[in-house]
Amino acid sequence: MARKSDSAKRAMLVEKALEVFGDRGFRGTTIKHIAARAGIAPGSVYTYFKDKNALFRSTLDEGWDDFLASLDELAASREPFARTLERLLATGFAELSKRLALVRGIVFEADRRDLLRGKIDELCRRIERIFAAARRQGTLRPVPDPAAWRAMLRVTVNGILFSAAAAPPGNVAGELRSLKAAVRGMVAARIGEETGI
Repeated sequence: MARKSDSAKRAMLVEKALEVFGDRGFRGTTIKHIAARAGIAPGSVYTYFKDKNALFRSTLDEGWDDFLASLDELAASREPFARTLERLLATGFAELSKRLALVRGIVFEADRRDLLRGKIDELCRRIERIFAAARRQGTLRPVPDPAAWRAMLRVTVNGILFSAAAAPPGNVAGELRSLKAAVRGMVAARIGEETGI
């Protein structure tokens, strides 16, 4: 008979699974590996998750809706675009830092990339809304080729994810700082005269 679920233990399992999937990839990870990292018996994992796929999906999905909601708040913001951009960068890079182990496990494992693709599509749509709001407010000029702009946004997001995932473990914080500064500089160079960034 299954024991009653404990939300703190479930959250801890998701956290440990995030670490193990990041270290070993999906195929290289077993429920035993996750249980060992969590300090519990492997059978206990099944009290909270049907199987390894369900646990993997939870590591990807936990907190995602909250992250997207924070981006929606930025799109609705009336603050100066320079401030909105800083908040976007802070929010996005904090989430990437938190989930980097998982991103690393997905980016380098071909059969898991489909899970990330949908998340990237949604992330790009939310970022587009932030820039569209600034255009509606007159802060930014309309883009002459929206399809090209969307493609560049997608390339940028994918490049950030790949670069962060490929960073040597001892230099992750430095790589994330460099990527954040590069994005800030790229946006400033592109639209600086319009926004005062």
